[in-house]
Formats: sequence, C-alpha cells, structure tokens
Amino acid sequence: MWRKIDSFYAPIIIWLVVKIGLFVHLGTVIANDSPRYIRYANHLLKGGKVVGDFDSNYIFYSVIIAFFHKTGLGINGVVFCQIFFSGLSCYFLYQMAISLFGKKECGVIAIIGYSGWIFAQQWDFYILTDSLFTSFCVWIAYLVVCYKGRSKEALIFTLIIFLCTLRPNGFVMGIAFVGYLLNQLHEKNRWLFWKVLSCLPILLIFLIYYLNGALKSYFPSLIYGNYLEGEIISGYEGFLLNTEDVEFPDPNGEPVPEMIAFAYHNPFFALKMIFYKVFFFFGHIRPFYSQIHNIIIMLVLYPCYLFSIITVRKYNIEQSAKVFISTFIFSQAAVVAFYMEDWDGRFLLPVIPFVFLLASPQINNFFNPDFSKRHLANSADTLE
Repeated sequence: MWRKIDSFYAPIIIWLVVKIGLFVHLGTVIANDSPRYIRYANHLLKGGKVVGDFDSNYIFYSVIIAFFHKTGLGINGVVFCQIFFSGLSCYFLYQMAISLFGKKECGVIAIIGYSGWIFAQQWDFYILTDSLFTSFCVWIAYLVVCYKGRSKEALIFTLIIFLCTLRPNGFVMGIAFVGYLLNQLHEKNRWLFWKVLSCLPILLIFLIYYLNGALKSYFPSLIYGNYLEGEIISGYEGFLLNTEDVEFPDPNGEPVPEMIAFAYHNPFFALKMIFYKVFFFFGHIRPFYSQIHNIIIMLVLYPCYLFSIITVRKYNIEQSAKVFISTFIFSQAAVVAFYMEDWDGRFLLPVIPFVFLLASPQINNFFNPDFSKRHLANSADTLE
C-alpha cells in the first residue's frame, strides 16, 4: 500500500484539500496586528518616508501589501501570495527530505504532516507576517541543505536580509547560518575555525545592539512591562507568576541591559520564567484551548519531537545540516524564553516544518522497517 502512495501526488492532493477547506472556512482574515501593516502600506503608497518607528520593523510585509493594493488585488492578493509561497516551501521540504534521507517516502511524509497540520496552514489566510516568515525559513534551509551553486552564500544572506525586514526576529536564521558556516569551516580548516571563533564576541556585541534596538521599538522597558506582571503567555492573565518578592532594577530605557540586570538580581525567578515560556512554546498547548485541541497537539507533535531527536542523534545525515536546523530551532526558542510566548502559539510556526522533516524517517520505519537498517548502516552512501 505504501509503495502506491510514495509519489508527490498524494501530498499535493492533501495540500489542495486543506487549502480549499480553510479558504471556505476562513476566507481572508484581518487579525489584531493586520491594521498596522495595512496602515504602513498606505503610508508608503502615499509617498511617505521610511522612518525608524515600530511599524518599520515589518516594512517588507507592508511593501508586499502595497504592491498587491497597487495591482488591484488588495489583501486577497496577499493571501494568494502566501498560499503560493507556502506551496513552494512544501516542495522544498520534500526535496530536503530526499537530500537528507535518500528516500522520497520521507519527503511525502514530511509534506503530508506539514500540509495536514491545519493549525499551521491556517496562517496563510491571515494578514500577518507568520506565513511568509515560515516560507522564507524553509527556503533558506533548502538552500543550505540542497543548493550547491557558487552563489549559495550570497543567496542565503540576501534572503536573511529580507527575513529580518519581514519580522525583526529573522536574525535567528542568521544565527543558524553562522552555525552552519562555522561547522563547515571546522570540517575544512580547524586552525582558521578557532581564529574565526575568537572573533565571535564582536558578532555577539552586534547582535545585542540589534536586539536592544528591536526590543526598544516594542517596549521602552521590557522589565517594567511583561516581567513586572509575571506574564508567560502574551495576553493571557490566567497564568501569571507571583512577582511580590522580585527585585526590579532601575529602568534605564535599554531592554537588553535591563534583562541582564533583572536576571542577575533574580536568578531563580528568571529561570522559572524561562522554563514556563519554553514549556508553552514547545508544548504548544494552552489552558484556554479545548481538550480536543490540546489532545491533538499532544498526540501529533509530541511523538514527532521524539522522532526528531532520534533522527538527529542516530542518523548519519550531514553534520552541517544538523547544526543549522538545531541552531535555528533553539534560537527561536531562546527568543521566546527572553521575550514572551504568544497566546495563539504562532511563534512555533517556523519550527513546525522542520519537526515533520526530522520525524519523517522514523514514521517511515513503521511502513518500511528495512529503511531504518539501511540508512543507519549506509546513509553516507545514500547521500552520495
């Protein structure tokens, strides 16, 4: 039976059915943050200048909205663009699975999992940055894993720039790419690797400067906003930590130094906040979701997490690909840990495709047990 559906047609059909169903059910959704992007797009269409305010952090998305408004397609054009880009990312996910594991069955499983995960696919219909952000992350990963051309690094760097102008936390993909380059350098020239590694503090200073500026546009003082309230899930007051005994440093208007000072004065409370934010980030369940919603998440995502860990630990896939994907996932989790977890779980969305990608060989084992033995013993030959 499995051999009859190991083509690319099965996931295409599932993807189309899911998209049609969601379009009928949702249409085009204007969410809480949507008016901000639309307003800035109108500002650009009227010839307004780009200024360093909060909305300019998402300028690439506003430019896309402005483009489709200019063509007469409006926000519906944005949605169809997001659907098209999402479809391309599914194809790239398929190619990555074949490149990493040497079997198209793994590609089929990865796409079926990602396409069928409605909680991820629904965001294609929202006027929000999440859909395009996720698609760009998959595209960059595809270039890292599969593309062998001379312009590889330049293409990846360009897409990362676009990603950062789409949403400020696009820098997490930049961190993952740096990890990939360092791993490549370590394999080719260890002496040069250690020389470059000694320069990382400079990169860290630049990253802190970037984060500080980005956070300042969100909250002049993060400590006296989310941290003061003990907020774990943004916009949800049913799960707040007690901050009565917490020592808050004097505000200085610089978010990153404030966070460092806060953690220094309250190490245990800071660790507690980080733990709960990361728990809800990866756990993805919510106290306000229905029981069925939470059960579906636990029955699907949690086994896939386990399968992904097994794949990373046991499968002899390219080390640099492991480093890149793992660094991206944990960098995204770190952003949530020090910032906040969103109430609707959108921050996990860019991670979902990679979870299904890494879980695919383990799921394939249920249908084709011999695949696991062959891949574990000879995966290096398979990649060749």
